[in-house]
Amino acid sequence: MAGKVDALGVVSIDHPSVTSAIDSATEAGCHVFSMLSPLSAASVKGYIGIDGRKAGRTAGWLMRRYLSEGEVGILVGSHRYLGHEALEVGFRSYMREQAPDVLLKESLVYLDDAAVAYEAASELLRRAPDLSGLYQCGGGVRGVLKALQNDGRAGRIVYICHEINAASESALLDGTIAAAIATPIESVASRTIDAMLLAVQGKQQKPIAALDFSIVTPESV
Repeated sequence: MAGKVDALGVVSIDHPSVTSAIDSATEAGCHVFSMLSPLSAASVKGYIGIDGRKAGRTAGWLMRRYLSEGEVGILVGSHRYLGHEALEVGFRSYMREQAPDVLLKESLVYLDDAAVAYEAASELLRRAPDLSGLYQCGGGVRGVLKALQNDGRAGRIVYICHEINAASESALLDGTIAAAIATPIESVASRTIDAMLLAVQGKQQKPIAALDFSIVTPESV
């Protein structure tokens, strides 16, 4: 798209080919911003999204309120999404510090796809009959909900996620999801547009601060 647009908002995995494409676009005069998940390309003008590590630690804080022992599974959309990686790092960091008696299982990657999330969650549930908690970093909540329902442990496992939609709101109300940490999608979009306009106009802008996330519970849906 280099040469066709003046500014570009990107939601992407972090990969050398992506970095190369961003660098090429920047050289062609395009201002590139990363959205929702950071990118390592030095030429990116800024990142618009939440602080993933802080959100992950918040998920750990929530899980610790429910559990002081037991096994907790972790599902990660993709470690290529630096945002997902930061969520997992933050969660593990908090649980390691504050919940040493909770056993964190090896993370399962599901490529941020609901169908693959269903398979990964189903496999996790088969392997861990005593699973007490489940933390999901990424999208594809519908797949995990289906796996929990089919397994018969929906509502019995403390499930914390990061996706808010009709399915997750319904699951919050029926107790399948204990809590969700929501990214302010509309704010991400509006902040990105504002940053693009300033960049295209050649105006200096302040460093873009991480956006505030919110904790959604059954009582706040």
